[in-house]
Amino acid sequence: MGSSEYNISDTCTLKISDTDTITTDGSECVPGIFVLRKSISEITYIECKYNGDENENLSCSKINLSEEISSESECNAESTGKLIKIESEYVFCLGKFGSSYPYISLSGESKIYGNYFVQHTNPSTGNVFTFESEALYYVIKHDEYGISFDKTLSFINHCANTSGKLITRKEDFCSSNSSGLYYTCESGVCKEVNQNEHHILVEEEDHETETETETETETEKEEYETEIGYETETGYETEIGYETETGYETETDEYETETETETDEYETEKGDEKEDEEEDDYEKTVYCKVRTGENCYTDTYYLIDKTTMKVLDEGSGSLYYCESKNEPCKEIMSPGYYIDNVYNYYTCDGRTRSCKKEALNKKNSEKNKCTRSNIGKILLIDGHLSLCIDKSIAVPISVKTTGAYIMEPNSKINVFNLGDHQKAIISINGNGVKLFKDYDNNLRYTYAAISTHKILNKGVDSFPTKIGDDGTVKLKEEDIYELVCNNGICNNLNTNISQK
Repeated sequence: MGSSEYNISDTCTLKISDTDTITTDGSECVPGIFVLRKSISEITYIECKYNGDENENLSCSKINLSEEISSESECNAESTGKLIKIESEYVFCLGKFGSSYPYISLSGESKIYGNYFVQHTNPSTGNVFTFESEALYYVIKHDEYGISFDKTLSFINHCANTSGKLITRKEDFCSSNSSGLYYTCESGVCKEVNQNEHHILVEEEDHETETETETETETEKEEYETEIGYETETGYETEIGYETETGYETETDEYETETETETDEYETEKGDEKEDEEEDDYEKTVYCKVRTGENCYTDTYYLIDKTTMKVLDEGSGSLYYCESKNEPCKEIMSPGYYIDNVYNYYTCDGRTRSCKKEALNKKNSEKNKCTRSNIGKILLIDGHLSLCIDKSIAVPISVKTTGAYIMEPNSKINVFNLGDHQKAIISINGNGVKLFKDYDNNLRYTYAAISTHKILNKGVDSFPTKIGDDGTVKLKEEDIYELVCNNGICNNLNTNISQK
């Protein structure tokens, strides 16, 4: 009568003899549990395991459903890696993901095909996925043939949802169903680490470097991608050796909550107070003593020559912020832009460790707009002091726009000392803009909306979506930056899964 043949993948065939001896034929046969359907009612489950220490030869056998499969109400730690029966459905238990013990259905109608993780179990259990002693998880593929080991996948720090399904980091960040782990896999064999452990090695991750020209007329790519090089010091403190910032700057490390009445014009937010105090430049230069706050105006910046501690009206020096009268003023220690009034501001440059006063060009301000060449420049746009953080994105420096943003590099205006393809996390509020070197979302990666460059917060912000080919709403991953940041200086990542 001969043997029967069944395809269990595109490259592997099972041959079952009349005596139920099972052999495999094909170049890519792998361990798994396979479903053979002779008819709607006649289904056979085949289990294939590696035979021996070399993980090369497969041994396959039929699963005796009446003797080998237990009936359970749910999957748990003991049933991890096993085929069990829940009510009338045969399911494969994947292990613990988050607080759940999910499973893959092999007999039900509601199948969600794709890649999943299964936890490694002790070889003494006799389970299929026990063959690699160093493994914590395996990548498996669920398709019409059943479930099988997927040795084609290698990646660093990808994710799983609470169903055990392999997802990208962006999907994980934008989901409320995260397992809370990053998975690093080599040829389908995986280890894991908690997502809030920041010091995860990512040097070997696939990455690309994209170049941009300074010419605005040629086509410009939407994002820079560069190698991750933690051995190079890119943070503001490591580059210029400043001491830990104090005073006013530490008070603005997180998003400030402003209680004053918000208005559209910066003059009404800050300028009216100075008019009431009848300040003039000469009195400000002569009388303010930043060490004591004597004769200093409230909510005011002063440029100081530290050798004489006198106020400078021009040139470069150290910047101090006086919050209250007759209280010591606080030195600004972080690079950034600090607003004096609607037409004047101070720039503190991370490359020179000095600050200077700058004035806006008020002529033709109605024509001001951001371009590639003035990223990092403050312009007067629609009556607002605004910072160009990208070639087409200007953010008003005001209470209403308080938050964290990503700023692109510009070698000609480089306050934050960025490399050609690096980005800066900046904090914007009504008083100015500074490097947000202490930003921390308790994850290894930082995410921002490409359309606005605003930092995205997990569980708080809405995320860009699109309609997929199957008509369902899907995350629009291409509209989200994924960054690795150190002391507020960031590199872009290419997060494609590599296939071997």
